[in-house]
Amino acid sequence: MRYILSFILVSFNLSFLISQDPVTQIEGNIELYPLSPNKDLSSLHINTNIIVPNSLGNIGNTFVGSNAGKDNVFGIGNSFFGRNAGTSSTGSGNSFFGRASGEANKGGSDCSFFGEFSGYQNTTGEYNSFFGRNSGRGNETGGYNSFFGINSGTFNKSGNGNVVIGAYAGPTPDNDDKNFRLYIDVIEPLAGNGNDRPLIYGEFDNNRVFVHGDFKVNRTDGFNVLDVDETSGNVVLNFGRLGIGVQPGDNKLNVNGKIFVNGTATKSSTGGWIVNSDARLKKEIMPLDSYDILHKVIQMQGVSYRWNDNETGYDRPDGVKFGFIAQDLEKVWPSKISTDQNGFLQTSYGDYDPMFVEAIKALADKNETLENKVEFLEKELQELKELMLQKFD
Repeated sequence: MRYILSFILVSFNLSFLISQDPVTQIEGNIELYPLSPNKDLSSLHINTNIIVPNSLGNIGNTFVGSNAGKDNVFGIGNSFFGRNAGTSSTGSGNSFFGRASGEANKGGSDCSFFGEFSGYQNTTGEYNSFFGRNSGRGNETGGYNSFFGINSGTFNKSGNGNVVIGAYAGPTPDNDDKNFRLYIDVIEPLAGNGNDRPLIYGEFDNNRVFVHGDFKVNRTDGFNVLDVDETSGNVVLNFGRLGIGVQPGDNKLNVNGKIFVNGTATKSSTGGWIVNSDARLKKEIMPLDSYDILHKVIQMQGVSYRWNDNETGYDRPDGVKFGFIAQDLEKVWPSKISTDQNGFLQTSYGDYDPMFVEAIKALADKNETLENKVEFLEKELQELKELMLQKFD
C-alpha cells in the first residue's frame, strides 16, 4: 500500500531498546520530506542540525551524520555520510562518505569523496573523485582529478586533470598546481607525502610516460624480452626482433629512415654493411663513363685532420683521421652533399665506391693502351737492332 504523506516535516527521537538497556540508539532529528506535486523533493536527514523545510536544498539529498550537509541550502542530489561530511557544501551532485569528507566544500559539484578527510579542503573544485583516507585532502580549486589510495594527492591544491594511484603518492607541495599529470607509486608513510619522481609519471597533455626505475617486459614463461636498467641506462632486447618504422622481418633490427650514430659503429666480423642491390628494385640503369669519372676522382682531395668540434655537442674521436672535406667534394659531386639539422655539410663516403671502381677501370684501360704501345715499340726496336747487326756483319 502506498501512502502519500501530507506533512512537510516530521521530527522525533527514536531509540531501540532490547531487554532493559539500550543496545542500538539513533539520536537526533529524522527529517522526512515526502513526495509533493513539485517533482521529487524527498530527502532524508539523520542526526543533523539542518532544518530547511520545503526549500530547493531539500531536493534529492541524503545527509547522515552530525552536521552532515549542515549549510546546504541550494545544493541538490547530494549524499553525505559521516560527521561533518559536506558541512559547508552548497554544491550539487556530490557524494561524500566518511568523517569530514568534503567538509569545506562550497560550490564544488559532481564530486565523489570516499574516506575520512577525503577532499577535506575542496572548496570550488568540480568533477573530482577521491578514494581513501585523506585522499585529495589539500585540494581546493582543482577539478577533474582522480586520486586512489590513502593520502593520495594530498598536496594537490589547484591542479586539474590529474590521476594519482597509490598510498601517499602524488605531487609535492612545490608542484601543487600541475595539470594533466599521472602519478603511480607507493610511498612509505615515514617518507612523507608526494614524490615528483614516482615509479610511473605521465603527462597527458604531452602524451608522455616516464618510468623511474628498471623497466622489464616478460613473456608468459617469465623470460625477459625487454630489459631497461635505470642505473646503467642499458636497453637489452633479449628475444624477438625490433622494427622502427617498419616490420622487423628476418633481422634483429630493421629501421625505415635515417640513423645517426654519435660515436663508432662496429661489427663483430669483417665485411661491409649489406644493402639491397637487386636490378629488380632499380630503374633507369645507366653505365658510368669511366674516363669522365676518372677526371672527377682526380679532383678529389684526400686529407688528414683532427676534429675541432665546439658546435654540435657530439663526441668526436681523438687522434689524426683521414677523409675528405665536404666543401671540396661539393665542387666535384654537388648532388652527394647535404646539410644536417645543425647546418653543417655531410656526405656518405660509401657513395664514392662506384666512382673509384670506374676510375680504376679507366686507369686500367689507359695502362693497357700504354702497355700495347710499349710492346709495339719494343718490337720495332728489336727489329731495328737486328737490321743494324746484319748490316755491320
